[in-house]
Amino acid sequence: SQPSGATIYYTLDGSDPRLVGGTLNPSAMVYQAPFTLPGPTCSVRTRAYDGSEWSALEKADFAVGVTVTINEVQASNKNTILDENGEADDWVELFNRGNQSVGLDGWGLSDDANNPGKWRFPTGTTIGAKDYLLVWLDEDGSQGPLHANFKLLALGESIHLSGPVDTGNVPLDAISFGPQQQDRSFGRIPNGKGPFQTLVTPSPRAPNRRSKKEVE
Repeated sequence: SQPSGATIYYTLDGSDPRLVGGTLNPSAMVYQAPFTLPGPTCSVRTRAYDGSEWSALEKADFAVGVTVTINEVQASNKNTILDENGEADDWVELFNRGNQSVGLDGWGLSDDANNPGKWRFPTGTTIGAKDYLLVWLDEDGSQGPLHANFKLLALGESIHLSGPVDTGNVPLDAISFGPQQQDRSFGRIPNGKGPFQTLVTPSPRAPNRRSKKEVE
């Protein structure tokens, strides 16, 4: 709602429309009509100003048409796949079901819902259209840019994907799982959009499918 005689100002970069001292933020825009939020995440901050007083700050964070999901997780890897250092680390696979590549700069990955930015994707990380991205969960960032600073428990826990901190750490996807068997994975069927289920044959960097034995 717009107070009588006041102008509504808003920002989309997470900054306050009002600067310290009460001056107008150069990044602030005047709200005049409905507008399309930029994606994949967006932080809206708004205040009304009547020429002498500012209203309280209103804020909201949004996910907009996000096409990247958690697609497969393995919390007990021994013989499935080795990382670039020849180690059988646990991993999480993301899948981009969209038709355009997505930049993941600053996105968060975590095993703690209260700490969504426990690990951040490094600058320049992208995931192509209909493509996969594997992140090793080994607590050893010295081994490469896609080695997260946490591990998963085979007894079961959760993993969370969120947007960048400057757009509010918007929750984008999450999965909780129970006890995991060695060299099994937990993935979406159908690939990229279905519910999670145990996969006898893990498929890192490839579509998830139930094995012939599972189907029978």
